[in-house]
Amino acid sequence: MFLSMIPLVLIILLIAGGARQCDFSPDGPTVGEVPEYDVDSALQMRANTESFPVRNPALPDAWQSNSGGAQLLEDDQKVVEVGYITDVDDPKSYLRLAQTDADIEVLLESQSDGPPAFEEETEVAGTDWQVYTADNGEALWVTSLPGVNVSITGSGDEAEFTVLAEAVQEAEPLPARRTEAQAETDALD
Repeated sequence: MFLSMIPLVLIILLIAGGARQCDFSPDGPTVGEVPEYDVDSALQMRANTESFPVRNPALPDAWQSNSGGAQLLEDDQKVVEVGYITDVDDPKSYLRLAQTDADIEVLLESQSDGPPAFEEETEVAGTDWQVYTADNGEALWVTSLPGVNVSITGSGDEAEFTVLAEAVQEAEPLPARRTEAQAETDALD
């Protein structure tokens, strides 16, 4: 029975190797390239379609956006999210920025699998942020800016959270370039 398994295992290894889905590294795992995400286009597209102001913060050159999207919340509200690696040359920290017009409580639920624990309030450049600990142990900061509630979560340190918090506060909402059909739909609502 065991000998009959050898050809099957070899076939599986050849297929996986050919598809480049696995490799062997005798020195242990290595850090791969950070995927790139076109944050400018993605957030502009969201600004064109969402009912709340969307901001695109200006961040240090070493930061790289690597993921993003939108998630549907209750009552057909959405949260727009972008993930950032805080140092592309030494990718150890990750932060995710979320923006929505949903209530803070709904935003908190969307960013943590369980109820986050309130820790403290901190001030960044004149804006108060509530600091929570998410159920996975990561920090979760939330605040309200004009027309939008914002959260930051991830594995970054307090200095990195502060950089992103200040950048999103300073960012002007992107101009909404609405199509004629979108404007007509909005007028009917």
